[in-house]
Amino acid sequence: MSTIYKIHPAIGVARVGDSEDFYLGPEAAGALPTERDGSPVTRFRDNANGLRRQAARFRIYAYDTPGAPGREIVPGQGGVKDIQWTVYLANKKAAWYEFQQQEGADGTYTQDHALRNPRTLGADRQKLIIDPGPQTITCLGSDHTPTQAEFSKGKGPAGFTQNFPPTGLLPENNDITTLGRIFTDASGALYTLGGYGRSGVETRYDITSLLLTTLNPNDADDDQALLPKAIVHQLKKIADLPFATQAAFEDAIRQVLGADYDAYIQKIEYYAYPQPRLDDYANNSFWWDDVSDGPVTATLIMEEGPPVEVHSPSWVLVAPPAYAPQILNMITLYDTMYDVFVRKGKLNPALYSGGAVQPELPAELPGRDPAHPEPAGRLSVGRQHQRPGGAGALQVHQRAGQALQLLRLCPSARGRQ
Repeated sequence: MSTIYKIHPAIGVARVGDSEDFYLGPEAAGALPTERDGSPVTRFRDNANGLRRQAARFRIYAYDTPGAPGREIVPGQGGVKDIQWTVYLANKKAAWYEFQQQEGADGTYTQDHALRNPRTLGADRQKLIIDPGPQTITCLGSDHTPTQAEFSKGKGPAGFTQNFPPTGLLPENNDITTLGRIFTDASGALYTLGGYGRSGVETRYDITSLLLTTLNPNDADDDQALLPKAIVHQLKKIADLPFATQAAFEDAIRQVLGADYDAYIQKIEYYAYPQPRLDDYANNSFWWDDVSDGPVTATLIMEEGPPVEVHSPSWVLVAPPAYAPQILNMITLYDTMYDVFVRKGKLNPALYSGGAVQPELPAELPGRDPAHPEPAGRLSVGRQHQRPGGAGALQVHQRAGQALQLLRLCPSARGRQ
């Protein structure tokens, strides 16, 4: 069987920040972020109080046979001359559907699911995507390929048409001109850094559909309505349209309200005050930010023979900052899968057979590795709650606890996760 190459991690998480300095994101379940030298991170701000970015590090591993431990690929070793990495960051948020909890989680949306920036139609919606273009770099600079690149305005691939937000975003000094950068090292690793944590709105005056829903949530003249139903319906004619000046905004309101303008303009402008403002926690029209995501692929440049494409690509997510350590589930995915194989696949009939947990478990369960003794206090936990002649939940608790310990104490049964 030929060697299989995979990029790890399958999904890497970078985080934005306004500092040029950075640290590495956690690379194991429940782990903490580290500095590039492997030491723990002790500060998340630089000397100028800027927020340090989190970098996502990717590496390539080779698997020579099924189930074999992976070996890391390093340029200059094992017939590999160099590694070529390609990353494509983009931000499609402004051109996508509104975020509405779990709707669309399976990749499908109903026809009436609202779009962000709904007044932008057809081919113009492509202009709502922040698209700096893909970037390709190598670890050792083979074929004059750079070892670093930026996803920045004016630095896209030759002949590529980039798209960035307009200038003059509000609040001031929040123009988005980059989604980050990538670079490599001689050991074969790729580092991905995201943007500077900027976000802003491109118009000064507007009234959004989301705001109108807030002002009359039940589409009725009830005690929750801050504006009458008829007024809200008239304002929908100009909803989600941008206005550069207050005069233009007020003139549009006057045209749709007519004789009702004087009675309601003060209240309307009280709620639809000039941008920047947030009418919703996630779906604000005309807003941009510099989080992003995209594919990570690689090609091995060999000392002899043609280049080798890495079979399993990866993905990078550039997210907002976060500092809380990861909290692992008490029941892991392995625990769940082991349970399925025991109950449905007859993996361990001494533990479970005939559709039931066995009432009397042997002292030594099949498959248990005697080289890994039982940690103090583990299996005894279930027994502490067992009463002579007890039944029902207490016995189930004991057997479940023993089953979990079998899972954790039998590396020969577990294999590689």
